[in-house]
Amino acid sequence: MIELLIVLSVVAVLSVIMIPSMVKTVYQIQTNHFFKTMDSDLLYVQNQSLGQSDYLRIVFQKNHYEIRDTYANQIKRQPYPKDMTLKQTTYVISFSRSGTIKNAGAIVLQTEDQTYQVTFPLGKGRHYVETK
Repeated sequence: MIELLIVLSVVAVLSVIMIPSMVKTVYQIQTNHFFKTMDSDLLYVQNQSLGQSDYLRIVFQKNHYEIRDTYANQIKRQPYPKDMTLKQTTYVISFSRSGTIKNAGAIVLQTEDQTYQVTFPLGKGRHYVETK
């Protein structure tokens, strides 16, 4: 019985030590997945804009972004990871018929312990993400 109590106490101590680091790792994986999804959505919007008179756009809002069509119909809604918010007001990204970005700029996504700046440059790809 004493051996069982010792083993259980060792397991309890190890779990107390390991669980906080596992939670941080899971959150980082969710954040990386979000940025990969956003990259795919931007590529989709850019490809759909090539040679089309109708166009799609991505509207970044406080706690999610949406892909909308020409008539402002929502095609997709993607929430940000837990505790991530957009620091500024709504920001819209769209592409021209040649596939270049129409409105360059940057957005800042804030979490409790990290700040991400997503920059949309003119003529240099779709975007890049910097941590601050």
